[in-house]
Amino acid sequence: FAGAPSTGDLAVRPPRVLPETASDIPSLGCVRAICAPTQHIDLKPEQKVIVYQRLCRMVVAAGCETMVIFVPTFKVKEGQVEAFKKICVEGFIAKVKEGIANKAEKGCVHYHFTCSGNTFICQEAYDSAEALKAHLVNVDAEVKKALEIAEIVSAQLHGPQSELDKLTDLIKDMNAKTFAMV
Repeated sequence: FAGAPSTGDLAVRPPRVLPETASDIPSLGCVRAICAPTQHIDLKPEQKVIVYQRLCRMVVAAGCETMVIFVPTFKVKEGQVEAFKKICVEGFIAKVKEGIANKAEKGCVHYHFTCSGNTFICQEAYDSAEALKAHLVNVDAEVKKALEIAEIVSAQLHGPQSELDKLTDLIKDMNAKTFAMV
């Protein structure tokens, strides 16, 4: 559609010009992920356009070009799953919500835990490397408590190389695998 960035740009960020019709919605790169929620819902074409436009605005507002995604994976000790769930909800999640309210975590875009058995994955997104660093300061006590009954078995950091470069200490300390935006 007119004014849209080149196909290569679509893999990195959403288009700056929003589509007017359902046929204008591209299906490449991250745009496919942005559109995914609309593909399995019975929506009229004009409704899909509205959903897509809102999702694009959310990604742009979230700072897509500097966004850092952090994914630590915890393995919880035998018999400690319920205690770890409590730390997740009453510790990490409560602290992040409080941090968002008092602006200590103003750069937090997304934060949640998932689990399977005794493996817990935290999926986090921040508008910059500095916002991730602020988060780690905010939840330091919770991390220490969690590491009494679990270990971090892997960690991933995703984002632009310029932001990943600001996280070298974290990458080194956690032996995190990095994935730079292309």
